[in-house]
Amino acid sequence: MAVATALTLAIGAGWWAGEGPGAGPAAPAPAGRAAGFAAYGRAPADAGRLPEPDLRLPYAGADPRQFGDLYLPRPRDPALPVPVVVLIYGGGWTQRSTLRGTAPMAADLVRAGVAVWNVEYRGTGRAAPEPADPAGPPAEPAGPGGWPRTHEDVAAAVDFLPRLAGRSPVALDLSRVVVAGVSAGGNLTAWLASRPVLPAGAPGAGPGFRPAAFVPMAGVFDLALAHGRDDRFVRGLLGGTPGQRPERYRLASPARNVDPGMRITVLQGRNDDVVDVAEAEVYADRIGAVGGRVDLRILDDADHASWGRVDGPQWALAREVILGHARGRPAAGPARPAPGRYRGRRGRQANPKGAGR
Repeated sequence: MAVATALTLAIGAGWWAGEGPGAGPAAPAPAGRAAGFAAYGRAPADAGRLPEPDLRLPYAGADPRQFGDLYLPRPRDPALPVPVVVLIYGGGWTQRSTLRGTAPMAADLVRAGVAVWNVEYRGTGRAAPEPADPAGPPAEPAGPGGWPRTHEDVAAAVDFLPRLAGRSPVALDLSRVVVAGVSAGGNLTAWLASRPVLPAGAPGAGPGFRPAAFVPMAGVFDLALAHGRDDRFVRGLLGGTPGQRPERYRLASPARNVDPGMRITVLQGRNDDVVDVAEAEVYADRIGAVGGRVDLRILDDADHASWGRVDGPQWALAREVILGHARGRPAAGPARPAPGRYRGRRGRQANPKGAGR
């Protein structure tokens, strides 16, 4: 795979080569609550032309969605290793979403001097409707992804990092790898942090590579809780309800599989009417319950879309957190105490949570 034109020029020109192998044309944007999920799998309408990656490499198998884009900084000494951020996009885990949604974040992080591995993966065909007969046999997820294929893809993309380092023209520091994702990508980010404690034989168990830290934003951490709050995308991902697929819900929920040794910062908006703030609070409480440590930051001025606005204060905070972990200077939070201790540090929005639903 040929090395692309210099990223500095690509950012300056704002050029984008396309969605990637097999991604196909973007589907019409969904309406209503579903639009909030889909936002993180699509390039923002005002993003202009997106930068071209330095390398596009397959990380597993032969499916056209099993690839990643590597964005590289321009260090003075290419032999001096740079930290790596793995980005995982959201969009309800659906096939219509692509890594274009996190390309602006990748470009912004690269300007700060880190490499970014922006990961594509197989998604589901659609959000699943309520089953006509809840007692009937569950349907398998539509589309090429869904459990366990979506999860196996992101696990393979992380395990590919040592080989990626061998292909990169800039030296990568694999001791300073941070995984970050938003919305459905936040779920997958936290699930990757759970891999060391997954039972033997479970999808993703026995990781071949362990990142140093994890930063999920607006993530879904307890999938049964999300299903109970009418998240149809969860049913599409897991192929049924918690009653029909209890083992899938258990294995896919980061809050049910907590590695107490992980380094993690959880970012959530109190005004998020797509993913309830309770997801982050429950996750933090369960981390604390097993003796782990979590830096939980709930911002009163953030909604679900806030993290994707690369010129906004919420992304500025996320960027600071990600870079802090990548540079080995995170501010580790205490084990989660009583709910409500952590608050946003940028003030409260006028609209309360749930306004405009």
